[in-house]
Amino acid sequence: MKRGFAQTLGFAGAVLGAWLAISAFALPHARGHAIHDAILGLVIVAFALGGIYVRRSLRHANAVVAFGLAASLLVFRPVAQVTAANVLLVVIVLFCVAVVPAPWIALAGRGARER
Repeated sequence: MKRGFAQTLGFAGAVLGAWLAISAFALPHARGHAIHDAILGLVIVAFALGGIYVRRSLRHANAVVAFGLAASLLVFRPVAQVTAANVLLVVIVLFCVAVVPAPWIALAGRGARER
């Protein structure tokens, strides 16, 4: 069950990254902003899947990517309000998915202290 929760978080991050990459071309973006969002979307997918299959704590790197994505709204002026709203929604949900504590971390920490 614990591994299923970690996979759910990882797949949620991967879906968010895929959506960001797709929306970079589906929603109105400036050319530089579209390329930036598409690349960051693929990076998010890589970190999310890496968090499932390589190292569980790798999904926390998406929190840093979320801050970078939020800062990009200040650098690249969004063409439309829907674009800015989409990026902000992805940032908020991605940050929450990245920092949500997984049950095995609490269990591992408690077990290590009891030994």
